Amino acid sequence: MKQFRRLLVLALLLMAGCSPPRLPDGRFGTSRVDRDTSVGYITTGDNLYLVWTDISFDDLPVGTGGGSGWTDKNVNLHSHNRRWVTMKVWTQDGKTLRVEVNGREYPVEGGTLFTAKARGEVVEVQQIQHELTGLSPTDETWQRLASENKVISDFIADAKRR
Repeated sequence: MKQFRRLLVLALLLMAGCSPPRLPDGRFGTSRVDRDTSVGYITTGDNLYLVWTDISFDDLPVGTGGGSGWTDKNVNLHSHNRRWVTMKVWTQDGKTLRVEVNGREYPVEGGTLFTAKARGEVVEVQQIQHELTGLSPTDETWQRLASENKVISDFIADAKRR
């Protein structure tokens, strides 16, 4: 009976022109960049949210994503030796997007590009100001960011040394 009531309320809200909050359409996934680094990404409309990690695909048995698709999307990178990085993008009102990396919320105005060093005891996350609007989650984008952004190129160099 409760489920019927919920469906009835939802149907009435939709008929009245109201709808629950929703993220813009997009996708999520993981990608190997090189031998030593990988990325997790989420897109919402023209926006790209990206976390660059020092978890290589050589030790990455699981790269998953999920979320309701309506109000949140997430991507998780886990290695066999229990290192992990999680990024989540969500909305509560359908307008304001929020981003979280490994449980800590970051202001979207500070950038949607992150690095996450996961090889130590504690994951070190850095938020980077770099315009990602309109970029697609492709190998070409990863190479472009690696050549254009000094923080990313230094991060890759550091991951290769480990």
